Amino acid sequence: MRIVTDTAGTSYNAAAGTAVLVGVNSTAASVNTAIANIANGTLTGLVPGAGLITNLAAANTAVDAYAKQVAVSNPTFDNTAGVKDGSVTSVEATAALATATTARFDTTKGGVSANTTVTLTANVTNAVDAAAVSKALVVAATGGLTAITAYDNAATALNTLQGTVATQDAAAVAKASAEAGLTAAFASTGATVSLLTLGTVGGLKDAAVPPAPKAFADAAAVTAFLADPTTNVLLRAAVVTELNKVTTYGPAVVAAGDKALAIAKAGTVLDNAKTALELVDTDSVTAGVQKTDYVAKAQAVTDTNELLTKAKAADVKVAEAKVVVDQYTILNKSAADATKAIGDFALANATKVNLTAITGVAVANPALTADAAKSDVFYFSTKVNTANDVAINSFGAGDSIVLGSGYTQGTTLATGNSSALEFFLVKGATGTQVVIENAAYGNASTTVAADGTVSASPDATVINLVGVTADHLSVANGVVSYV
Repeated sequence: MRIVTDTAGTSYNAAAGTAVLVGVNSTAASVNTAIANIANGTLTGLVPGAGLITNLAAANTAVDAYAKQVAVSNPTFDNTAGVKDGSVTSVEATAALATATTARFDTTKGGVSANTTVTLTANVTNAVDAAAVSKALVVAATGGLTAITAYDNAATALNTLQGTVATQDAAAVAKASAEAGLTAAFASTGATVSLLTLGTVGGLKDAAVPPAPKAFADAAAVTAFLADPTTNVLLRAAVVTELNKVTTYGPAVVAAGDKALAIAKAGTVLDNAKTALELVDTDSVTAGVQKTDYVAKAQAVTDTNELLTKAKAADVKVAEAKVVVDQYTILNKSAADATKAIGDFALANATKVNLTAITGVAVANPALTADAAKSDVFYFSTKVNTANDVAINSFGAGDSIVLGSGYTQGTTLATGNSSALEFFLVKGATGTQVVIENAAYGNASTTVAADGTVSASPDATVINLVGVTADHLSVANGVVSYV
């Protein structure tokens, strides 16, 4: 029995060990040629190109591992056509970078700003300086200190209630979720109060002649009612009591309404302070025109700071995506270089070797045919894929299938190891089937028909070696060979 190996030093092959010495003399060139022959597998007893194929398998494995890693660290990138599959491809990463870049720089599509953070920071500094100059002028006017202090305090109170941009976004999401949940709760079987009857609690009426019972059109209308400063406090309290009876969603809607009401009241206080300030800051010549326009300048400070904050957050997202894209550039180049090396080797040895990649195909169970006059080596150009079930005809002496060093041979399909990446040799109706897992899963989903043929393999690839019996197959170092 021939021992298959991808170097003359691993699982030592006597024929290869002898062949490697042929032509070696005292010259460096002869030694280098011998070393190259060991590496490329052209020696008698070795698998042609096995080392190169192993390199490609390692490169593909690195890509696959990174894809899974990114799906954990950047789950939002995992979104091909709205589907998450636990893996982020190079295409998905590139799309994420494009989306993040647009969201940051393309203002025509809702981007934060076309300016860099350096420019935006300078804008904040300029706005702060302009506001400081304006404030000093207002304070110097009669009643200016009182008016500007009241305005600043009111603006700070409102900004504190509103929170950061991220806080506001989160609050909007929470509000929508609470309103949706409330609608579902009111519509559920056994609900004692509905949106149409909620407003009748405490005698709440619509403005009509004669007044009709209040009917809320939807949950958003309930939140708007709670947030309206003109709402009668007693009727509001009655509605809140009923809402708090609805587990989870009722109190959440009340909280959203309370927050919105507080913001609305703070906004009114700010409006009043603004009016008082503008009476002090008015131009003495042109009525209705502000002299220093402190209100606008103070707002500019808020706006430029907010824009800078948004830009910095968007820059983080761009940087996160770029790291992934850059790493994929490196990994994809390694895979491309390994693929090219295989192609170069195949071209240089075309008269005696066929290297055939098993790739995705459009038809079910395609058939490949080995060339009896050459050594045929079949391999996977990409990660083993369940769409690649194939049949190989005329698989014979000198022919091999390179699976990769990550695989171990399992005993039977029924006793697969869920912790190991395995392959199995299974006797089918027309030959020996090489069943190759695409993940360590224990073959729970692989089924075999009564004649021994694998009838379903959603998580494995099946290569049917037509007319070949198991006693003609040798397994070593991730290679299945005919002996």
